[in-house]
Amino acid sequence: MSAPIAFLCRNPQHRAHPDIISSEVAINEGERAVCPLGAVDEHVWERTQPTTLDAVRQRLVHGQRAMA
Repeated sequence: MSAPIAFLCRNPQHRAHPDIISSEVAINEGERAVCPLGAVDEHVWERTQPTTLDAVRQRLVHGQRAMA
C-alpha cells in the first residue's frame, strides 16, 4: 500500500471537471498531496485526514458534481 494522501489543494482556480480530476501526486511538507487540476504551482494546501488517492478522487468527484 502506498503512503496516504495528507494534503488537498483548495485553490478555487485549481478545481477540475469531475471527469478529469488529476491522479498526479505532489509532495508538500514531506507528505503526499493532491491538486484536482494537477497544477504545478500556486497551491493552497489544506491538511486532510490521511486517506487513499482513490478515496480523495471519489470525494472530489462527488463534491464537484454537487457544486455544478
